[in-house]
Amino acid sequence: MNRLKTTTLLGLAALSTAALAPAADAAVIAQYTFLGNSYASSDLDVNSAAGTFTENLPGNSALGGGGIAASTHGIYQDVGNPAPEFFIKPGNISEITNEALSVSTGTYLHFTVTPSSGYTLDLTSFSFDLRSGLGYALRTSADGFASTVGSAGVGTATYTTNSISLSAAAFQDLSEITLRLYVWNPTGNTATGNGSRYSLDNFIVEGETLAAVPEPATIGLLGAAGALLLGRKRRV
Repeated sequence: MNRLKTTTLLGLAALSTAALAPAADAAVIAQYTFLGNSYASSDLDVNSAAGTFTENLPGNSALGGGGIAASTHGIYQDVGNPAPEFFIKPGNISEITNEALSVSTGTYLHFTVTPSSGYTLDLTSFSFDLRSGLGYALRTSADGFASTVGSAGVGTATYTTNSISLSAAAFQDLSEITLRLYVWNPTGNTATGNGSRYSLDNFIVEGETLAAVPEPATIGLLGAAGALLLGRKRRV
């Protein structure tokens, strides 16, 4: 009898310790490389799910101009180049020349990351590769897409990695997060030819999926149960 009670008490203690000290998982919780012409995330984190990479690109039609055709954005792969990329033709967003217009017209790329049941998200950073001079601004659902987390309008003929920190308190202990990358054409470039593309690739979100800490009432119940068993054991 004493052995059974002792085993039960130790089990409750272990459960309480596990609840109070959640463990971290994989560092990459979302990754979009467009291999195989796929918009799905290739991350390996088993305690979260990254949704499909999606574009919301109304183009100049949002301002009364010409619309953006399917052939002017999407996944592109040069002949002989094993690495595909996501592209946008400058001419189709030539009237969307700043962040305010990008936000008001709803011109953005986006995806959502959701932790598994019993887990939360602690984010660290968001990064992606950019080639050419596309303007961008990152906003998130953490504040209803109200404020810009990071932005730029630079680019070169070769890919450069753009990284934005997500280590602030607003991006910790999340039950879900949607990231929107608002984009615009800062120079008003009207080119739509095959050699004119804003190219983006390797979208990555880093962070941790953590076992959720129980509410204080739950922890209190575990402690009370342990104390009760300990008291009974001492009286035997």
